[in-house]
Amino acid sequence: MKEFLHYVLDPRGYYSSHGHGSGEGDYCTTGRTTLNGAHLFLASLLELQQSGQLWKLRPFCRTIFTTNFDPLLQDALQLVNVLYSVTDRPERGLDPSDFPPEDPVVHLVYTHGSILRHNAASTVAELDALREKNLEVLKSYLEPRDALVIGYGGWDDSLRSALARCSPTRHRVYWCGIEAVDAAERNLAPEVLELLRALDGNGLYVSLGSEGADGFMARLYQSLDPEGGVPRLLRDPVGVF
Repeated sequence: MKEFLHYVLDPRGYYSSHGHGSGEGDYCTTGRTTLNGAHLFLASLLELQQSGQLWKLRPFCRTIFTTNFDPLLQDALQLVNVLYSVTDRPERGLDPSDFPPEDPVVHLVYTHGSILRHNAASTVAELDALREKNLEVLKSYLEPRDALVIGYGGWDDSLRSALARCSPTRHRVYWCGIEAVDAAERNLAPEVLELLRALDGNGLYVSLGSEGADGFMARLYQSLDPEGGVPRLLRDPVGVF
């Protein structure tokens, strides 16, 4: 696992070019080193939010939970100069103090650990330990808030367990996927279907269509942008791609 994370942190760099790949001089590509449309539009939307340009709306989102290890969300926020805080040591146990009320800063929470630490949880035993340690704190934070779930399969971990434990009367879950609505019941994990049904009308499946998260975040940005224009990152993408 540590060797794999070295490759992700060092794409086409020292480790791959000095014979540490599958063969002497091989290059390693992981597909996780390039920002996609969802990253760019989300960061641009948060830029509008944090700069007060969405003043007529309540904040769209200030806390983002991710089960990925990579720092791509951090990269995207840095490109638009949005200040953020990071919680990426779930093995030490999350604490309510990690989630201060009315925190104005964007907060990235790595529920499985981070590529920047040697703590990436990937085995069943590791995920079980994180669930046992962090479930109650995650539940307490999520329960009074609505959750927009994008790009998450809902595997057996602390995040899905926390969502499943929330009271159906206190929040909604919008579970987004690329499957059409009439195909969702066949393709979603049984545990996800159970979670949505248990919310008694407050668990909603949203079909993103064939463009997936990229297309959804683009449409969301365009509908909330007060000028209805193109994000600054995409108008002047120097250094982005």
